[in-house]
Order: sequence, then structure tokens, then C-alpha cells
Amino acid sequence: MSNTKGTVLITGANGGLGAAFTSQFLASHEASLYTGLFSVRNPAKASTLQAILSKSANGKHHEAVALDISTLASVRAGAKAINDRVASGALPPIRALILNAAVQNTKGQSFTSEGLEENFAINYLSNFLLILLLLQIMDKENGRIVIISSWTHDPMDPRNNHITDESHKTIFTNIDALAKPPIEEKNDAGIMAVWAAGMRRYGMSKTLMAMLMPELQRRIDADPALSNISVLSVDPGGMATGIVRNSPLPIRIMLVYILPLFAPLMFLVEYFAPNGTLRRPSTSAKAVRRAAFDVTEPLGKYPKAVALNGFAVGAHQTAEVLDEKKQKELWAGSLKYAALKGEETVLKNWE
Repeated sequence: MSNTKGTVLITGANGGLGAAFTSQFLASHEASLYTGLFSVRNPAKASTLQAILSKSANGKHHEAVALDISTLASVRAGAKAINDRVASGALPPIRALILNAAVQNTKGQSFTSEGLEENFAINYLSNFLLILLLLQIMDKENGRIVIISSWTHDPMDPRNNHITDESHKTIFTNIDALAKPPIEEKNDAGIMAVWAAGMRRYGMSKTLMAMLMPELQRRIDADPALSNISVLSVDPGGMATGIVRNSPLPIRIMLVYILPLFAPLMFLVEYFAPNGTLRRPSTSAKAVRRAAFDVTEPLGKYPKAVALNGFAVGAHQTAEVLDEKKQKELWAGSLKYAALKGEETVLKNWE
């Protein structure tokens, strides 16, 4: 077995926040304490991640691993490979599972090869399944599950100018409408209308992850073998990363080309508004590292169902997110779409 105290697994490690976290982790004292698994669809094609590993003095002690969350089948395959390595003693248990990978398709409605709406399937359901599959290898005393959230989960937030109708303000009515929605008509839709619809789907997936957190924590807390595992979420703010690659040209130009020119000023912006709307990936990565490892107050050793906005504890959560009836309905529907079997998870009250 590795002589480290545990494993740190982050999904989507090849760019943006994932790459920033990887760089910081490798340069930190945590790199000597934990084994880093930086997951991507195809490690051989993850040029940014491979460059980070090769340039780091600690890179050879950590690794890029294949974990494709684009389908439920590939989630199961990736989780099995990691579970088997921990079971064999080749890896220590997972100290921190950081659910960072996501898609933001704003070019039009899209479905996975398994017939599910893409944002629902990749940004939510795959994460739901991955957590339940990996619980068996979590560090039962200090394990943390860190969800990357977003202000887009809140339809009342004034920054969400893609919320254009009263019907957009209720996200969850039933899971079928989100997993397999009707095909949208695009005949008369302009590029910005298509973008807005895509952003609403992305926000929906973040709402579902926010709803999952308290329900998952309650079920973990009720399981004596897992009750010390904590679930947290971190809103990293708006960052200039590749996730906007499908956005309309004006938005891409602003976020990918213009905003980085003002990077020196971001130090000043973050000084006065450390948890403001716009943040550098490096700053948000520090907040994620804190969520994963910090045991001092106000987080403490067991920060249960804590929502963070950057470094601030107590991020806003909507009434819909906190609706326990909806949380339970979402859980039941997620089990149906993930087709989870009892032998796949160690969580006792999984049904």
C-alpha cells in the first residue's frame, strides 16, 4: 500500500479549477501526506494535466487516472478500477473526493448515449452514482465529499439573467421531466435564446447537486459505519475557464480573452471582495483545498452538509433546495435512473 495517509481524487483535472487545484496540491505539504488521483476521460490526451505533473517535483508520486463520467457504464467501470486498487492495498482509502467535472453545453439540447439529457446525466446523475459506488473505499474517520456548486443553481439570483419566465423559477417537479425532457423547438430561437436555455439546464444540474447534499449527509449520518464522513459544497464563483467554450462568441471573447488581461487587477478585486462574482481559478482552488482538508473552526473536523461560497461558510441555498420532500423524491428518482443495486454500495439506507 502507498505510505500516504489517504487518497485525494478530483474529477475533471485537465483544465480550469481542476488544473488549478492539481497545481496547488502538488506544491503543498498535502502532497506528501496524500496520494493524488487526478481523473480525466483519457489521461493520454490530457495535455494540461500531464504538463503539470511533469513539471512538478512531486508529480511522479501522483497520477492521472481514467474516469469518464459521460455515461453510467463508464462511471461504473472507473469506480471499479479505483475500488479494486484500494481493496488490494495499492491505494489508501479516499480522504477527499472532489466532484469537479462538468459540462456546460449552451449550443442546444443534447443527450448522452444512454438517452439522458446531458446536463442532468453528467453534472448530476453520474456524480450521484460515483459517490455511492466509492463510499466503500472512503476514509471512514476523516473522509470528505466536496461538491463544486454554482450561483446558477438559484433562479432568483439577479446574475442569472437567463431566467426569463416565471416557469423557470421552479426547477424540480419530477425527475422524468429533467432526465428525459421533450425535444426543444429551435426553429425561431436566436443564438442568445439557445444559450439561455443551455444555462438553465446547467443551473438545473447544480440545483440537483445542492439538493443531493443534505439528503446524502442525512443518510450517511444514519449509517454507523459511515457517519464521520462529511459532505460539503463550494461555489467557486465565475472563472475564465474552458467550460464556456460552447457559449456565444461575445461571451467567449469576454471571459476567455478580455478578462484574463485584467488578471493583475483581480488581486485588488479579490482583496475587497474575496468571495465576489469573479475569481481566479487559483483563488477558488484554495477554497476547495480548504473544504477538503481544513479541520479548524468554523469548519471543524466534521463539517456536515456545509455550503461554502468560496471561503465563506453558509452560502445561500434556495427554499427549493432545502425542501426535504423534494430531496427525497430526487433521491428515489436518481436510484431509478442510475439502476443502482444494493451490492454496489455500502450505504445501509440507500433505498
